[in-house]
Amino acid sequence: MKIRNKRLLILSAISAMLLSSGCEVGVDVPDELKDSSSSAVDSSSYADSSSQTPDVQDSGIGIDENEHETITLSSLSQNKQAEIDKIYLLDCDNFTFTEGIDFIVPQKAGKYYIKKIEGFHTHADKLFEKYIPEDVFDESKIVLDEKYVPYGPFYLDESIGLRVDTGEGGYFIYEPIGSDKASKTQTEYSEYYYIGASVVDDTVLLDGKEVKISELWDKTDAFIGEFKECAECSNNFIPFVAVVDKVSGSKNNMVSLAFRSTVNGLPYNSLRQRYTIDGEPNPDIAKLNAGHCEYLSGDGFFNFTIEGCLEVSEMVADYDSIITPSCAVKLLSDKLSGYAQYDVLGVELAYSQLDSENNRSIEPFWFVYFDLEPQREIFGMIHAITGEVVFVNNKTA
Repeated sequence: MKIRNKRLLILSAISAMLLSSGCEVGVDVPDELKDSSSSAVDSSSYADSSSQTPDVQDSGIGIDENEHETITLSSLSQNKQAEIDKIYLLDCDNFTFTEGIDFIVPQKAGKYYIKKIEGFHTHADKLFEKYIPEDVFDESKIVLDEKYVPYGPFYLDESIGLRVDTGEGGYFIYEPIGSDKASKTQTEYSEYYYIGASVVDDTVLLDGKEVKISELWDKTDAFIGEFKECAECSNNFIPFVAVVDKVSGSKNNMVSLAFRSTVNGLPYNSLRQRYTIDGEPNPDIAKLNAGHCEYLSGDGFFNFTIEGCLEVSEMVADYDSIITPSCAVKLLSDKLSGYAQYDVLGVELAYSQLDSENNRSIEPFWFVYFDLEPQREIFGMIHAITGEVVFVNNKTA
C-alpha cells in the first residue's frame, strides 16, 4: 500500500473525504461519494513480502468471541514495532499510511468513571499571587459572577492586557501582561503538525526567528509543571497538534500547541458535541477538545488555556487484552471501503467516551486520524474491546 513521507504539511483536507456527518459507520453515504474512485495501492515501497507476518516473541495473540484478533498489553509493549509493521502490511486499498506511526502502550487499561476535579476555584488566591505581579495587583479587578460558567473568580486588567481566569473543574486561562496586543494579531490558518508519541522537530518562523516546535512544547510543559504545583493538580498533559497560522502581511507565524490530559498513561480524547444553528446539540458530530498554548514569539506564550483537570472516580472493568492495532485499522477500512481515499496521519490508543454526562465512563479506543485541522477533524475510533466502529467528519458541520 502507499506510504507517505513522515513530514506532512496538511494545508486543508484529505483529497477525497466522506461527506457524511460523524456517526457510526455503515450508515447511508451520499450518492456522489459512492462513485469515488480508489487508486491502486503499491505495497512495494514498504515491504517486499506482504504475505509474511512480522516475527514476534511471546506474541500474546488471541481471537475474541467476535473473531477479532487480540493481544495482551504486555505483549503489545514488547512487540510494538512488529504490530505497527502489520498495519503497513494490511490490504487496505482505501488507506495511504504516513511513515513513522507510533503510539503509547499503557501498563494497564480499563473502563473508568471520571470527573473533573472539585474545589479548583479555591486555589484562585494562590494562582493570582503567582501570576499577577504585586506592583500591579488591584483587588477591584477580581470578578466573581454566579452566572459565569464554569464558576470561579477571575482577574482581568484590560489596561495592561493581563488575565488570570479560574473555574470549577480545573478550568484555567492565563494571559501575561501585554497579551492583549498579541490576541489582536490578524492571522489565517496555514497548516498543522500531528504530534503522536514523540514531538516533531520541525521549525517555524516566529517574530523573525526560526524556532523548533519541540522547544515550544518544552516551554509549555515547564509552565504546566509550575501550574500543577501551585494548583495542586495531579493531571499529566501531553502534546497533540501544533497549529500554524500565518500572520497577515508578514512572513511570521503564530503557533497554537494543543495538548491533552492523560489517564493512567494514555491520552484522553474528550469528545464535545457541536450545536445546530438553533442551539440544539447535534448527536452525530463531535469535536476533539484540548487545552492549548499560543505563541507569536519563541520567548514566551500570550495565551495558556486548560479546559479542565480530570480524576478517576471509579474503576469499572480491567482489561488485560485489547484488539490489535492492525485489526482495528482493518475494521475501519472495511467499513469505509469504496467510498473515498484517505491519508492516515496517525494511529493511537486513547481513552474516550460516547456520552457527555458529567460523571462519564471512558474506555480505550484505537483512533485513526485522517485530518486534524482544529474544529474540522476527520477520524475513526474503534472500541479496543468490542470492535465497534465510529466515524466522525467535522468538515461537514
